[in-house]
Amino acid sequence: MDFFVSLLPQIPNLILLVVAALTLVFLVVFVRKYQASQKGLGDAIQGLESKLGNHNGRDPRDLDPIFAKQPLLHIWNEYSDTLHPMRLALAGQTPVVEYRSSMPAEMMFTKESLVDGPLFDDFWRHLPGILTGLGIIGTFAGLLHGLSDFRKAIAPSSDTIASTSNAAEKAVSGLGPLLDAVMHAFMVSAAAIGCAMLVVFISRLLVARLNSKVEHLCDLIDSLYKSGAGEEYLQRLVESSEKSEVYTAQLKDALVEDLTRLMTNLTERQIQA
Repeated sequence: MDFFVSLLPQIPNLILLVVAALTLVFLVVFVRKYQASQKGLGDAIQGLESKLGNHNGRDPRDLDPIFAKQPLLHIWNEYSDTLHPMRLALAGQTPVVEYRSSMPAEMMFTKESLVDGPLFDDFWRHLPGILTGLGIIGTFAGLLHGLSDFRKAIAPSSDTIASTSNAAEKAVSGLGPLLDAVMHAFMVSAAAIGCAMLVVFISRLLVARLNSKVEHLCDLIDSLYKSGAGEEYLQRLVESSEKSEVYTAQLKDALVEDLTRLMTNLTERQIQA
């Protein structure tokens, strides 16, 4: 217990150093990761914008250089596998006319994989709560330190008469260190809360900017490849089925006509015989 009481004066200062260190680490690491993600998304957006109009529906392998860096490379490889080649049968050959998307780009290019993961946002979003908690601990440590010193200041002496006469003076003289400790504790707490607010403001602002870039990237990819491959194939299947029915009906009529003619000829020959 005495060891803990001896540490009370240093706890607020240590917590202030920890809060400052965590905030500095956040500013350095988070901003660097943000710049890397922003550059990757920005380059991909510029590359796709340059392909608009003259690349719509074409081979997705032509876009591989745009998504050459991770994590875009892995996601693009997965998305390109979902693109469906539309073929047109001509003289036994099946050339690819265009590629159609079978799912929206936002299903693959998610904010979790392009923003939250690279930024390590699952930790940073809890950092403000950690900083606030450290500030509260510093406040309680400062209050306990001040109360401990105040208790020592007003502790009664062995002389009861002298203690009674000097009790008021001791209480007044002990209020100064108590107020200083309380003020220092609240300053530490205010600094921690300020750092927490700074972390929230910067992180949410930068994450929102990256999320808008991801949405723009998905819109560009969707504009390059039309959807609805399944509907077109279903329409072809219906048309093919209708044509088959017509051909089957014509074949049936031809077979019935031929069979009637054959039976008529056989009957005539039997009568003549």
